[in-house]
Amino acid sequence: MRRGERDCREPGVLEKKLYPLPAMSEFHVLVEPVYGTWEANMTHCLERAPIDVCRIRREPEVVLGNAGVVRVLKTGNRVTACQEGDMCLLVPIGSADERGHMIKVLGYDAPNMMGMMAKRAVFHELNLTPLPKNTRHSYVRWAGFPVRYATAWENWKLTYNVWKAQFDLDGFPAPYVCGWGGGVALALVQLATHFGCHASLTASNDFRMDILRRLGITPIDRRKFPDLNFDEQRYESDRVYRANYLNSEKAFLAAVHQCTEGHGASIFIDNIGGPVFRAALRALGRLGIVTTSGWKHGQRLSYDRTGAAVGRHIFLHVHGCRRSEGVRSVVFAEEHEWLPPDGAEVYGWEQIPQLADDYASGKIQSYAPVFEVNPL
Repeated sequence: MRRGERDCREPGVLEKKLYPLPAMSEFHVLVEPVYGTWEANMTHCLERAPIDVCRIRREPEVVLGNAGVVRVLKTGNRVTACQEGDMCLLVPIGSADERGHMIKVLGYDAPNMMGMMAKRAVFHELNLTPLPKNTRHSYVRWAGFPVRYATAWENWKLTYNVWKAQFDLDGFPAPYVCGWGGGVALALVQLATHFGCHASLTASNDFRMDILRRLGITPIDRRKFPDLNFDEQRYESDRVYRANYLNSEKAFLAAVHQCTEGHGASIFIDNIGGPVFRAALRALGRLGIVTTSGWKHGQRLSYDRTGAAVGRHIFLHVHGCRRSEGVRSVVFAEEHEWLPPDGAEVYGWEQIPQLADDYASGKIQSYAPVFEVNPL
C-alpha cells in the first residue's frame, strides 16, 4: 500500500510492485503465502482511518496482510518453531509486552515489518504456528483463523471467566451472548454455543442468516432496524431523525429481549462502537458485560457511570491474542471444527483490488473473504 501524496486525508492506494524482502537472520523464515483473508484493519489502512498507518510507521509504503496460510520454504539455522515444507498460520503479533500481550500488529501498525500480501515474505519464526499435519479442514477456512478466531479465543476466555466470577462457587447461570455481526463476533458466539450458552448475532443478509441457523446461533435481522445509527447532535436537534432512531432502537431491543428470554444480554460483543454503542448498553441485563476487540466506528465512547455501577455492568477490552493462547486455539479448532464457515468468496491474486472495493462497499456476504496468492 502506498500512502496518499498530498493531503493527509487522501486514501491510500494498493499497488503491485517489486518489494525488497527483509534480511533473514538465524531466527527468520522465508515463506510462500498461499491464502490470506481480507481483514477490517486492511480497509482501515486504505481509508487511513482511524489511524494513518504509513505516517505512523514513517514509511512511504507498506505490505499489508496479517491473516492467512503460508508454506515454509527456508528457515534460519536456529529456527525451531517450524520446518521447511510446513504449512503454517501467520501469527499477527508485531510487538508485545513482557507477558506476551500484543501491542502492535504485524501487517498493520508495527513498523518495519511486512505483511503477507506478497509472493514471498520473510517473518520471524514466532510469527508462524504450524497447522496440524494432515489437517481435516481446508486451507481456505484456516486462512481466516489468525486474526478473527485467535482474538475471539482470548476474548472468550477472559469474558466467560469474568461472567462466572460474579456468582457463588456452587454454580452460575448460562449467559445470554449477543453481538453485532462480524468475523470475531461470529467466532465468539460459536464458542458460546460450544460451552452451552444462549447465543444470538445480528446479520444483514440472508447468506449470513442461514449460516447462523446452521451453527445453532439465533440470527437477529439487522435490516429490521435500519435507522439504528446514533448521532447525539441530530438526536437533540432533528425530530424526524430522533423518531426514526427510537423506532429502530425499540425494534432492536425487542429482538434482544426475545433472544434472551427477557433477561437482556449477559455478554454483548461490540466491535463497532460509536453509532451502535448506546443500543448495546440498553440491551444489557444486570451484571452484563460489554466486550470488545475493535473500534470500527469510533475510538472514543461515553456512558453513564451511575447506570453502569447500579446495573453492575463491566467493560472488557482485548487486543489480539498471546502466542501461547493462539497455539491452544489451533488445537481446539482442529478437534472441534471451530473455524470460519464454508462458502467464503475466494479472489485471485489479480482480483485483490476488487476484493478491497467489495469489502469497503459492503458487497461481501461471507464472514472471511479469501484471496489466493500462490496456488497449491
